[in-house]
Amino acid sequence: MAIDETSAEQRLYDAACRWSDAPGYDAKDLIEGAVQALVDGLDSSALRELAGASPSDRSDEIQSLLDDSLDELHIPHPGGIDPWKRVMSGGRIFSRLPKESIRFEVASAGKEVSGHQLLVYVDGVEMTSKGAGMGMDPFDVLIPENRLEATTTTHRVPIARCECGEYGCGVTDVNIVRDGGVVHWD
Repeated sequence: MAIDETSAEQRLYDAACRWSDAPGYDAKDLIEGAVQALVDGLDSSALRELAGASPSDRSDEIQSLLDDSLDELHIPHPGGIDPWKRVMSGGRIFSRLPKESIRFEVASAGKEVSGHQLLVYVDGVEMTSKGAGMGMDPFDVLIPENRLEATTTTHRVPIARCECGEYGCGVTDVNIVRDGGVVHWD
């Protein structure tokens, strides 16, 4: 089952892109996008004006309302982000779409390095070896507090270290943040 967590901000951004890609395009789709954004919980004075605009209004007036709406909501203007990125709540930009599952496993660090490593699996694929080579020691990530816990504030966590066992000569860090019902790791 695929996860579709398209944010209200992304839907408004998409409507703005369709409007900007077709000069002289009927503004009905953009105005409907603004109405839907209000229904979805976004709100700003310019967005309310845009939602109340008429498709027969002058395109420069509609464009001005769109620009003001995007600015007030901290949403990038069309062309302001790469096509594979997504706009989430508060105008935050993420590089990847949500994945189905994440799983953790504690395993031996191997013969050359004593101790253990925390392995990270995303959709069944072990990712720590694809990073710096070896997972972090679980105590460095989980004790005295679970640094992998997602909050609404982005925080950086070391997730992989060099195969020699040292964090520093080879590293992979992740930025973790919760956005509604979705947790992002970038």
